Amino acid sequence: MTDTGRAGEERGAVDGATVPATLVDVARAAGVSTATASRAMTGKGKVSDATRRRVQETAAQLDYQPSEAA
Repeated sequence: MTDTGRAGEERGAVDGATVPATLVDVARAAGVSTATASRAMTGKGKVSDATRRRVQETAAQLDYQPSEAA
């Protein structure tokens, strides 16, 4: 389980329900900024192939699903 940065919450351990991964979670886990993670996930903007792969692999590991509201 990973820390969400929110008091009392951990991914996968909130009242027995899972908390979906956010783009911020993906960025932190991949070691990039949120802006870079966004560019890597959308394919827009300049991101190296290695970084794009790392972000996409991290997103898959965290079962990241983009927000439909975004």
